[in-house]
Amino acid sequence: MSAKEKNTESVRIAGVVERVVFHSADTGFSVIKLKSRSGKVVDVVGDLGARNPGERLKLKGRWELDKQWGYRFKVESFEVEEPDDVDSLKKYLASDLVEGIGEAYAEKLVEHFGSDVLEIIREHPERLREVPGIGKKRAQTIQNALTADDREKRIIRELSLKLLDHGIGPAKIRKIYHKYKGAALDILSRDPYRLADEMSGIGFRIADKIAAKMSVPKDSPSRIRAGILFTLKKASEEGHCYMPREALVERAGAILGIDARHIGSRIDELSQDAELASEGDRIYLPKLARAEKNSAELLMKLTSAEIEPLGETLIERGLDAIERRKDILFTNEQRGAVHTALAGATVSVITGGPGTGKTTVIEAIVTIALQSSLRPALCAPTGRAANRLVEATGRQASTIHRLLEYTPGTGFKLGHGRPIPAEIIILDEASMVDIELLESLLFAIKPGSRLVIVGDPNQLPSVGPGQVLGDIIACGRISTVALETIHRQAENSRIIAESYSILRGKMPRLRNNPHDDFFFIAEEDREQGLQLVVDLVSRRLPVKYALDPARDIQVIVPMYKGICGANALNEALRLELNLAGAESDARFFPGDKVMQTRNNYDLNIFNGDIGFVESVAKDSLVVDFGRPVVFDKAGMDDLSIAYAITAHKSQGGEVPCVVIPIYREHFMLLNRNLLYTAITRAKRLCVIVGQASALGIAVGRSESRKRWTALAQRLVGDAPGGMFG
Repeated sequence: MSAKEKNTESVRIAGVVERVVFHSADTGFSVIKLKSRSGKVVDVVGDLGARNPGERLKLKGRWELDKQWGYRFKVESFEVEEPDDVDSLKKYLASDLVEGIGEAYAEKLVEHFGSDVLEIIREHPERLREVPGIGKKRAQTIQNALTADDREKRIIRELSLKLLDHGIGPAKIRKIYHKYKGAALDILSRDPYRLADEMSGIGFRIADKIAAKMSVPKDSPSRIRAGILFTLKKASEEGHCYMPREALVERAGAILGIDARHIGSRIDELSQDAELASEGDRIYLPKLARAEKNSAELLMKLTSAEIEPLGETLIERGLDAIERRKDILFTNEQRGAVHTALAGATVSVITGGPGTGKTTVIEAIVTIALQSSLRPALCAPTGRAANRLVEATGRQASTIHRLLEYTPGTGFKLGHGRPIPAEIIILDEASMVDIELLESLLFAIKPGSRLVIVGDPNQLPSVGPGQVLGDIIACGRISTVALETIHRQAENSRIIAESYSILRGKMPRLRNNPHDDFFFIAEEDREQGLQLVVDLVSRRLPVKYALDPARDIQVIVPMYKGICGANALNEALRLELNLAGAESDARFFPGDKVMQTRNNYDLNIFNGDIGFVESVAKDSLVVDFGRPVVFDKAGMDDLSIAYAITAHKSQGGEVPCVVIPIYREHFMLLNRNLLYTAITRAKRLCVIVGQASALGIAVGRSESRKRWTALAQRLVGDAPGGMFG
């Protein structure tokens, strides 16, 4: 078959799952090694769900040529078949699909009964006792495991028949059963969209596939409702707090494939039922409307509170004493920031980029506050940012969640009725704070306390919905001091100089000086660029600068996909830096550098935290995040290899050395704020590898994606107010 045919012709193949290379619990996307009936092992990719070694699959799809991975079979649809050959039967009986057997007995059963083993278990379970170690009780257990005689297993089996082909694996199927019990099949038949609402890991698209198979009409009210909510949730994942009605109707219509009139009337109905919050043209998910309204109301209450300022003379004496003790000289900007925080407004904002002395100002505020018997509380959105605050100031700091005493299952202990026991709260890295986290923090600040918000508005906005720092500055009602003077110790850093040049839309100097801390290495070819990054990280930079390649160097990229994207770089870097892990069938291996990809409040680990795998067991692993954290099998789905990460995931952290590949293949995400964020993660050294033309695209393009938020308008009274409970 020609390459052209392989790229265009839809064909059918069948085979046995040899190995699961990758699986995403969120999307159902998997990469597997499939042993075809001809005996050839092929790579299969697509929406395969949670597959298991030993499963027999019939697949329909197309052969595609990937520039990096070669020919792969991209799945369009598939069916799971019951195995019939000896090797597949062993893997099938030992898998999670058949509880109660395990590898040892699967081996014994298949060796004794051969390909007739399934028929023996179903029709002649008494013969199972022919196998050494299997008595009457175990024989019955094995039969029940396969034939599902009891009600629970019968329902699970029927659920499996309906759901396995839609990317929902055995673990989630069991969760569905345990949530709905005997009503599971009825709920699935009547309203499969409830799964998207009530079950984590089952989104609208999977529910929609199930509904289509069950002939749910495209314009059914439950489907339109699910599509509207899905559209708003996707918008919130893009950083929006609301959607304009017209945009919501248009986008939901494209997703659902139905007339816009049905969507508009359904929005009105959902708003009347309080499933949506509608404010004129703005349509919100209720929790985001509540967070935005409450945040504005609470901020205004704090700013209008009567509070006795510290004396100007006391502050000046404190600043003079710090200058003498630390042999530094505060700029007028820095002095003004300290005065604003302690003698001016009850809520103040301090902004500034690298080298402007934000942490020096924080330390001065805390020192003078303590001398005046004001208890300070320092916090940041993530563990990495909090640790940086501790290192920079020498003061105790914590994540916002830890400050508010988050407890799994019950939420924040501090809030209304039990405020933070401090008279001045300092929030650092505020650009990373989303609107819901801001609301929780503000609820816990007692009247009469000061709030100092510190951040760099030129960094990328929060991963979650909102643009909190930008909106607070934009409203014009919160006292803001901008630190713009770069200090002497930072003046000679090209990292700092070039980051500011980029913000102004000016290309960095591409000529390298061996004594600089900023370098650009031109490499037009992407494959060669990937190899160059690997060589820099694994050999050249560690040798020249005495760096640990995994702990001291971080590769930061614009996106996951592409030849020089995070996915490909992680695989190549892992091969160099942890060869045993790269060659292992296990997803993780001791020594792997990993990142948490979502907040896990139970484990007190947050999106973007980076650690190193200490040990791996069958269904758990231990990761060192500065403290050992034990992950069960489900928790592992939130971990990813992290030798290379995206700029968004890098926020709040600093490392000695940053390497940034930049190519035109990253075109859609290239902008100066992303580049600025990546560069300013470097403390000692920044190396950019790639195409000068791609660098020019990033420098020439400002962040263009406007977020739909209304916090600024609410703060100036240009939006409906009123507290939500």
